[in-house]
Amino acid sequence: IFKLVLENTKPEKIATGENAGKQSKAKYILDEKAKIEARSRVKTLLDRFPVYPELDLELLLKYFG
Repeated sequence: IFKLVLENTKPEKIATGENAGKQSKAKYILDEKAKIEARSRVKTLLDRFPVYPELDLELLLKYFG
């Protein structure tokens, strides 16, 4: 998942100021297809291996979600 995201992430170009035209070190563009694929893979993993299996997620969502 990390490899997929990192391979499909590119820095934005700075639009204004003295660094205009240079690559930003703070803002990025993530390919939309890669974003969807990564989210799908993470969801699959979390469905199989919940982070806190002892919590009743349905109850928490009902009262706090």
